[in-house]
Amino acid sequence: MEHYAGGDLFQAVDCHRSSLSQAWVAKVFRQILSGVKYLHDFGESHNDLKLENMLLDRKMMTSDDVPRIVVADLGCAAAAGSRSGGDPRYRAPETFCHAPFGFETDVWALGVCLYELLTGGLLIHIQQQNLCGWREFESHEGGSLCDRFLKIMRSRPPTPVMIDNINGKEVKDLLGDLLELYPYRRMTMESALAHPWFALACARRADLAPTSNERCKAQKASTHSEDEEGLERPRSPRKFGGC
Repeated sequence: MEHYAGGDLFQAVDCHRSSLSQAWVAKVFRQILSGVKYLHDFGESHNDLKLENMLLDRKMMTSDDVPRIVVADLGCAAAAGSRSGGDPRYRAPETFCHAPFGFETDVWALGVCLYELLTGGLLIHIQQQNLCGWREFESHEGGSLCDRFLKIMRSRPPTPVMIDNINGKEVKDLLGDLLELYPYRRMTMESALAHPWFALACARRADLAPTSNERCKAQKASTHSEDEEGLERPRSPRKFGGC
């Protein structure tokens, strides 16, 4: 088993927050999409996609350093149609009405991950810095934050995710299609990987820092993105186990 010394993506985003460019996010997110699609090609959905389950092959030296990313923790992975999933913060709205997990619910979770990457770690709906670990989130503020979030996720009809704080028409288009409320309208993995935002974001020599909360806005940073080598896909859909 390979050792990934860079920690997880949640830690990396928490460390660099307001200085991550959209070019960096695009290069990282494209790797994640490729890894998840590789798993889907084997007929399985991950069912617990979140930044904590994305591992880096090395520590980031600077905010524009793009490490190799691997999708890890496949303990909840199963053939599409499974009835069990992982962290409720990343579950698609329909799963709160007992819909099965599958490719479409993975796409929703990827949208939540992209939102966090773009905002420096904010969780959808509540617009507050996300916390590492479900148990930590569940008990934070005496459980009131968790209760508020779950109330929104369980609402009927489902509540749209507001993305007005995201900069850029192209990335808003991608994010909106990933976070489409109804699974039959949700973007496919193939369409996501082919989205023009990736080429546009990576082509920019300098990019805007992600729009986040007021603290992040006050620390607008300039970054310089360089072309990275071709992205390597995971060699096995079950490289990492555990739940």
